[in-house]
Amino acid sequence: MERKTTEAAELFLSSILDTLGEQGSVSASLTAGGEYYVNLTGPFRVLTDDPGMLRSLSHILRLHLRRVLRKDIRFVLDINGAIADHREKLAARVQAWAEEAVTTGRKVRLPPMSAADRRWVHVTLVDSTQVRTYSVGQGSGRRVIIEPVR
Repeated sequence: MERKTTEAAELFLSSILDTLGEQGSVSASLTAGGEYYVNLTGPFRVLTDDPGMLRSLSHILRLHLRRVLRKDIRFVLDINGAIADHREKLAARVQAWAEEAVTTGRKVRLPPMSAADRRWVHVTLVDSTQVRTYSVGQGSGRRVIIEPVR
């Protein structure tokens, strides 16, 4: 299924790039977190990493994959690696917060963040035996707590 999914995403997005007259490439792969990472790379004029643009393109890709594969596929769509860079920096901060929780023996309340970033915090620490994570709050005030395991 992995190969069929990556091929379907790459083919579909390549055709969109062609239709828009954009020069670039598409790569898709399955991540350790169980979602697909799809990255568009190139010197784009029309496509940007604007959140609205990414949401719209993600929605269209989701509909296409659902129709072709007959199932919902969890994926992250990125342009020129901007989301991957953000996740890498967030993961480094998360590791520092986890170390703080272990060192002090106290919970660390992270600042409010988007659902995608909260999920990434949980994924980053899922295999930790020293801390556990959970979310609290509602709406724009929702945040992750990193708690040392006692």
